[in-house]
Parts: sequence; C-alpha cells; structure tokens
Amino acid sequence: MQTGLVELVGVRAIPAVILIMILLNGVGSYVPNAAAQQEQSANAHFNASIDVYIDSQFQSREYKFQRGNTVYFSAWSNAYTDNGSGLLATPHTNFTIEIVSPENVTIYHQKLTAGDDGSVQFSLLVGKNFTFGTYDVRYTAEHKGFKTITPYSPEPDVSYSPVMFVVIWGPEDFVNVNDKYKFELLEATSTYDGKDMSTGPAKFGSYLTLKAKICPSPFSLLPNGGTYGPTDRPALEGQSPEILVSAKFAPQSEQTSENNASLQTQNITTSIIQDSCASPFEISSGSLTYAGKWSVTATALWLQKNDTQHVFQADSNQFSFDVASTIYRSSNVARIILDPDKYQNTIPLDWNPDSKSILFSFHSVSSEKQKLGIVALDKPENVTEFYPLLEDLGNVSGEPVVQDARFVSSDDKIIFLYGSDLYSYDLQQKRAIRLTQSGTIYSFDMAPDGRLFYNENGTFVLADSEAKNPESIFSGGQRYDMYYGDLSPDGSKVLYRKVLDSGYQWINAELAYYDIQTKKETVIPNVKNNCGSFPKWAPNGYHLLVQESSCSRGWPGGTLKITDLNGSFEEYIVPATNDNPNNFIFSPDGNSILISFSNYGSGGAVDSMGGPASFYVMSLARPVPEFGSIIILILAITTSLAILVGRAYFFK
Repeated sequence: MQTGLVELVGVRAIPAVILIMILLNGVGSYVPNAAAQQEQSANAHFNASIDVYIDSQFQSREYKFQRGNTVYFSAWSNAYTDNGSGLLATPHTNFTIEIVSPENVTIYHQKLTAGDDGSVQFSLLVGKNFTFGTYDVRYTAEHKGFKTITPYSPEPDVSYSPVMFVVIWGPEDFVNVNDKYKFELLEATSTYDGKDMSTGPAKFGSYLTLKAKICPSPFSLLPNGGTYGPTDRPALEGQSPEILVSAKFAPQSEQTSENNASLQTQNITTSIIQDSCASPFEISSGSLTYAGKWSVTATALWLQKNDTQHVFQADSNQFSFDVASTIYRSSNVARIILDPDKYQNTIPLDWNPDSKSILFSFHSVSSEKQKLGIVALDKPENVTEFYPLLEDLGNVSGEPVVQDARFVSSDDKIIFLYGSDLYSYDLQQKRAIRLTQSGTIYSFDMAPDGRLFYNENGTFVLADSEAKNPESIFSGGQRYDMYYGDLSPDGSKVLYRKVLDSGYQWINAELAYYDIQTKKETVIPNVKNNCGSFPKWAPNGYHLLVQESSCSRGWPGGTLKITDLNGSFEEYIVPATNDNPNNFIFSPDGNSILISFSNYGSGGAVDSMGGPASFYVMSLARPVPEFGSIIILILAITTSLAILVGRAYFFK
C-alpha cells in the first residue's frame, strides 16, 4: 500500500479549549506553569500522547474518517509532579511517529520536534487506496531527563496511551449488486407490552419484527476484519464478519404531515453474523406511535475479502403493514406553557370541577420556595399564585413540601397534604387551618359528598370535611405496601396497587380495588403496574389510567395507558418513551387528560406533542364522561324507547 500524503502543519501553541480534552486514555495537553518551568523536579513524571482531529483548527475531535478526508494530529508532552504543583513544560520533545494500516503495513513514518510548548502538529490525507479499518498511530516521545515513552514501555513510571483512527466507507464506495443478490422482507409479527399478537393490524405502541433473508448469502465472502461503516457503535467495531442492515420504518407520507412523519420515522441498524439465506434473520422496530399505513425498506451493506476498495449494497423489497387506530388516544394536544423563569418543577395536582383551570405546585424562582398556583387553561399567562404554608400551620418538623392538593367543590377552598398532615386553605381569606395531627398521612382524596378520604399509616380512612369522626375502611399498608389509593368518583371503591413482593429496584405487584359497601377486594386482571405513579379513576368510575416505569433501574422513561375494571383492554395514551409521563389527571367532564413529564429527551413523546411545555391537555377521541352523565344518558335513552313503544302500541 502506498504512503498517504503527509503535511507538517507547523509548531504553534495549542488553543486552550483543547488542552483539557482526552483521546481514549490520554491526558490533556500542556498548560504552562511559569514557576514550574525553571527546573524539572526529580520526582516529575513524563507524559505524552497524540490527539486526533477532523479540522485544521484542532477544535473537533474525531476518530472516523472517509477517503478524501484529512486527519489532523497534535502530538504533545508535559510533565507533572506528585505534589500537585502543576504541569511542567517539556519543550522540544522528540517524537517518532509511525502509522500502521489494518494490514500491519507502515504508511507513515516521521521524526518531529516539538516547539516550546511541547507540542507539534501534522496531518495525513486519507487516500483513495486506503483500506477500511483501524489505523494504529504509534509514537515514541523522548525528552532529556525522563524515561522514553514507547508503545511497549516496560517501566511502570512511563504511561503510553494507545491512539487510533478508523477509515469508514462513504457513498462513493458503494457497488449495487441487486442483480446478484435478492434481499426479501418476508413476514411480520408484532408484540404489545411483551405479548405476541396474532393476525390483524398491529396495535398502537406495539413493536414489529420482520423476517428477512438475502440469497445467495454473501457471508462466506466476508473478510475476517468485519465491517467499518458510519454507525454509532464504539471505535473498535467490526471485529468479526458481519453484514450491516439498515431498515427504515416510515408512515406513508400522504397520510401524515411531513414534520410528524419525520418524528415517527425509525431508522434501525442491525447486523447479520450468519448465513443470510439458509437462516432468515430478524429486523425489529421501535414502538409504533402512528396509526395508519407504514412501509419498510432495508439496505444490506458488506465488504468482501477479494475487494478492499468497495462496499457491496443490496436493497430489499418494500413491505407494508397497518397500525390500528386508537379508541381513546388522540393527536389533539394543547400545550400549556408557563414562564420558565418564574415557574419551575411544575406538578399538576387537581382539575377544577368546571374543567377550566388546574391547581399545580411549583418552585418559585424569586422566593426560592414551593408555592401553589391556579392557571386558566384558556389564559395560561394568568396565574394566581398563593403560599398557604403560613405560621398558623403549627409546628411541622423539617421543611416538607406540599405532597398533594384538591379543590373543594365550593371552589373557594382547597385541601392540601403537607408534612404528612391535612390542611384547608381559604382562597378568599388566604388563611390555612390544620385539620389533622397525625404525621403519618400518606395520601388523600375527596369523596363526592365532601368527606375526606385518606391513608393513615397504611389504613384507609373516611372522615367529614373537617377531618373529624374518622372511620377506618380497611387496612393493607404494612402487609402489601398499600399507602396510596384513589377513591372512585361515586365514592364506592378504592383503587390501589398491591405489592406482593419486592427487592432492590424490583417490585411484583397487582392492581386491585376495594368495594366499600361489600367489603370485598377485586384484583384487576391482565394489567401490569409494578412501578410508576399510582393509578387513577376516570370520571365514569369504570376506566382507569395506569402508568408504568422501570423501578428506578436503567430506563428513565415510562408509559401511560387507559384500561378498565375488568382488564379487558389496554391502550397507550403515551407509548414507551424516555419522557416519563408521571403526572396525569382526567378532566372532571371526562373529555381530556392532563399530562406532565418528569424528564425530556429529544425525539420522544414530548416532541411528538409539539415540544417542551409545562402541561399537555389531550382531548380524548372518545370521552369517558362522569358517572352522573352516563346515568342521565341511559335514562334519556330508556325514556325515548318507552315513548316509541307507547306510540307504536297506541297506533296499533
């Protein structure tokens, strides 16, 4: 192989911005220390390495290059002492540089002398004849008074940092071989919440797995060194033979806007390490979050050991499939954006009975305290702020925060949980009153008749509106970790998560409800709810919202689903996303769901809903109206039928 074109850039001072950067195990370049430059200490340690850049300004570090690119190198040296007095200058260090190709052929060998700052720069053009693979940049650094640093330094006091770069393919290196190889996408299966689905359209939020094959298989022609493509895998990639497959899952463009299609489109990369014809391989999608028609196309790329200059490309057929429409979820989402300079860590707490405003907590930037606020949904710029934590709350140990709060139906008062006790706050008189002296209340809710429902140290309790005359309903907290419950809109049932077993970052739990009248517990089947925020009732007392997360283990995100008391169906309101939807409330009229996210990552649910906001209001495609509305509707229908039957009988 011929030696690449080499250019000595010239000795100059390295910009300060790159002095602290590290390549692999290397240490940042020399930072002058005038006092230390006068004399090298006897206990000083020599340090040298080479940094790799993609630009001649030595600003952008990189290790992947295509043919025609220029690789820029900065060799540097310094010394340091054990007492931490700073770095010592090592001017005029002698470097011997050798760059070795993947075939173990030396393509560059040069001796360079550093300047006063201990560094020297040079560059290398990646020629058209460079093979794909990893290039080893070996160096020797010599400076008087120190042990020489070499690739195989035997002395424990000498540190050598391996340096490399990778030559990857570019578009001009491709050779299409569709006439020789047939790449087929064969059939698909879908999984939903870990369950294999049978025939029919895939469910919204499910995952699709395609069977595919390439015939004849090119696997026997692959080189041992593997593939070097522009992927996001680590530097030492392609260490075994593989065929790189890139698949594109995309909604059909005529059915969705260009911006939404780009958000929903998934580019999936996988590899084949076996005979691609005799054993069909799999290509799996991410969560499918668009209802409608989808298409899949894929491209296979590989190297061949008899041709080091080209990448062979085979294109698949187009595969189409459908994702079923949702029943409740919709794409009609309104963002509520509050001023981030005033309102931080916003958490929705309750929806006003008229469904026109919401109660929320926030961290006040100006006062550095937690406050509560009420915001009208049609005028989010108008926020009524109040701070109910006044001196007349009595003695509360520490500095607790408002854990929860509810509107009282009279609309002039709220009840809030603070320091594990309940308080009322008059919005007109701006006066707080302590209702309990427990210190062990974990959660609370409001009964439709105005009574207070709360969990006190694992026991669910009903009391009057002033927390007097408490009546124990049932207990399960200490045995089943049941400290949080949601009272049904008609006040007849308690919804909770029942923990059967748990350990470090895992929980085995089931969803259940307790009928206050019959005193019986019913476990809701088919619904997973091990970790995440606690479930909530819909206004109709039949549907539920269930959130699932990873028990603080690994994945930072979560899902939000709607289901029912029988576990007869599940539908994603927010499919799997890194943007954790951990706060959610049904509107009192059952037309909408209010959602907020605990974190945000580009390309997730937040972006699909229009971008970052304080709260999101999703208008449901099918409302879940309050229980009273259903009764009125049934009575209206029954009355109409009775009238029709009566008329029919009369005319008969």
